[in-house]
Amino acid sequence: MIDEVKRIIETMYIQKNFEPFVSRCHGMLKFIDELLNAAQTKFNNAEVSELSDDPCVEIYFDVCEFSQNDFKVRYKSVLSISKVVDVYYLQHEFETDNPDPDRMDSVLDGFGGEPYCKAQYALEELICGFLAARGFKQLTYADMNEVIPDVEMPENALFGTQMTVEYAVFKDMWGLCE
Repeated sequence: MIDEVKRIIETMYIQKNFEPFVSRCHGMLKFIDELLNAAQTKFNNAEVSELSDDPCVEIYFDVCEFSQNDFKVRYKSVLSISKVVDVYYLQHEFETDNPDPDRMDSVLDGFGGEPYCKAQYALEELICGFLAARGFKQLTYADMNEVIPDVEMPENALFGTQMTVEYAVFKDMWGLCE
């Protein structure tokens, strides 16, 4: 676990000092428009989800589509930027129609930390460079799912019983900012 994440977990979840969490959640990330302008040639469409009292900003990128004969695949990427600590997670996704008559679902899809096409790779390179220049560190899928054993989750059947790095720095599990 990176040091910045360890510090916020110690401050907030162990020492119960919620003020830094709440104050950063109520701010807005001022560089989002600049990021979108810098990356505008790397995606078809982007949707930003940034509320003034959320601990993170999420940007949903429709990166590109490819089709040949009956095959069509859509590539998307999701960028989550924490407002609590200077970290981010970039997830790449794909989906394609499933023509199999014995299918269980009409769409085949997947996600991960690695790009599925060159366009996603180009977007990732731009995003990582842009955010690194502002002092942000990238988290991996494994980092996001690392369990924090010393912290109990609030009672909530939706998220389970184990606090993870993702819940600690990208979600407001206790509703402190509502």
